[in-house]
Amino acid sequence: MSTAVPQDFIEATQKSHSVEHPVKQVLAVAGSLKVTCALFVMGMFIVLVGSLAQSRRDVWQVVNQYFRVYVAKVEIRDFFPPSMFPQLLDFDWNGQLGMFASFPFPGGWLIGWLLLGNLMAAHGARIRIQSRGMSTLLGLLTMAIGFMLMALIVVTGNQQTGVEQGNTLLSSSQIWSLLLLVMVITVIGLTATAYLSGTKTRAEKFVLLGIAGIISALLVYFAVSGSVNLSSMRILWQLMKACICSVVLLIGCQLLFKKRCGIVVIHLGVMILMVSELVVGLYGHESLMFIIEGDSVNFAKDVREIELAIVTSDGDQDSVVVVPEALLLQSESAAQAGQSESAVISLAEHHMPFDLRVTEFYRNCQLRSSEPGDTLTSIGMGAFAVPVELDPVDGMNDETDQSAAYIEIVDRQSREPIETILTSFNASESRPFILPERVTLDNKTWDLSLRFHRNYRPYDVKLLDVRRDTYVGSATPRNFESKVLITDNETGKAEEFTLWMNNPLRYKGETFYQSGYHPLPTGNEATTLQLVRNSGWMLPYIGCVVVAFGMFAQFWQTLRRFLVRTSAKNSADLAVTPQTRQTGAVWIPVAVAVLCVIWLGGLSKTQ
Repeated sequence: MSTAVPQDFIEATQKSHSVEHPVKQVLAVAGSLKVTCALFVMGMFIVLVGSLAQSRRDVWQVVNQYFRVYVAKVEIRDFFPPSMFPQLLDFDWNGQLGMFASFPFPGGWLIGWLLLGNLMAAHGARIRIQSRGMSTLLGLLTMAIGFMLMALIVVTGNQQTGVEQGNTLLSSSQIWSLLLLVMVITVIGLTATAYLSGTKTRAEKFVLLGIAGIISALLVYFAVSGSVNLSSMRILWQLMKACICSVVLLIGCQLLFKKRCGIVVIHLGVMILMVSELVVGLYGHESLMFIIEGDSVNFAKDVREIELAIVTSDGDQDSVVVVPEALLLQSESAAQAGQSESAVISLAEHHMPFDLRVTEFYRNCQLRSSEPGDTLTSIGMGAFAVPVELDPVDGMNDETDQSAAYIEIVDRQSREPIETILTSFNASESRPFILPERVTLDNKTWDLSLRFHRNYRPYDVKLLDVRRDTYVGSATPRNFESKVLITDNETGKAEEFTLWMNNPLRYKGETFYQSGYHPLPTGNEATTLQLVRNSGWMLPYIGCVVVAFGMFAQFWQTLRRFLVRTSAKNSADLAVTPQTRQTGAVWIPVAVAVLCVIWLGGLSKTQ
């Protein structure tokens, strides 16, 4: 995004008769406002299509198709949501439109990289380092310190463990006292700047004292009403760390870019936010851990991906081989195309006497009892039930697809099917216990089941207790709370934690969120914990605060120049304006601003 100020046009006019360097010409074109607007329009288009596509597909499928790709495949049907165009619900888009049923378009990642390049080109073409000598060295050193602080905040944020004090270096009371101290110092600094500096105009002094007054009112309100809740305190601590980093970056930009430091800081914040999305897309991971009270688990489920698990027992130990979703879909696609040999999934490297072939795969379906005329399998669930295909779950609800697949057990030598089985989520993920499809060959049995992809952890999580609190007189949940015991498999160290809504647990670089509570038909209780691994989780905090500091710096510099230019005119106007009118024009907005700040402060303390 390019930024231009009146001085830019003056400089351009002065240099219009000289020949610019080719590199500068390329930077000027790449960083132009026209390119910025074009990229913004492209981004708005891909966001619109992605939003409409959620009426047909799950949100994560949409994200992977449109946003976290370099080239997106835009489907024409996504422009016609079923709720808005019910007459097209059964329209065969691929059959009727053929090759025109979709078209390529720049994806979210490509648009993001182009915007980042446009932003850097705009800086290279228009913004110059205005300092000289020692100021330049100090500015570069300060900027380096700011980025090192940012890296330190991100790294230490991923090394924390615990719920209450695990996320903070200081206790809750110390954080609150530090905030009040910073507010007091800010008020004193603003007041001293207004009165002790002889170069300040009357208007500047009034603005500084007005800001000091608003902060003082907020300080008095917080001091009287007490600290905020623990969840807000934890967020406050992250914002305070981001403020330290932002101040250092702002000082460095001030030394280097002088009056344009605010613009540079704003763009730095935008870059940080863009990098944070890239980090999430490349390294972020989410999964769910379902635990019954009293039980222990060492894996989490990724509900965005499925797998076929093949389990065989060898004494007291189970041997598990999983076939990922991508191989299942490739096999089904080849089988549907008549390529029987290409559809075979080889299991020879896992020392199994058979291979697999997927003949039919249902993304979402419902099982029904068999009827005359149905094609049934000779064993297992497929001998009395058949799947009925349903539309895939869309992004409008929290449900998940109930997948199913017909799988042939193939003889490795003859390539002929030995047996056909029906695997379904209805027999695995939809039940508290798994009902696998059993195949016996050479006096050995294998259990096959379709399930969510499992990510195993180097620790065990045992649910000691789970409870749900509701609002008085209603069934609406007010709070979910889980007490867990985590045992490290390497060290054997066991630690007990209690996490609840808006108060997550951090352990070994992952964040555990309380996601759900489940009363079971057996009388037991269960909990669902959402596990998130995001090494850049602090970057959005830092990016937003850096942008806020840059906006404040740019606004203050622009306002200060305006006040200096108009101070003489304002003084003349004040001489002929009735005092009562001037007093009302000044203090009424100030009073309204103070009341708004106090009201917002009260909202921030709401539990």
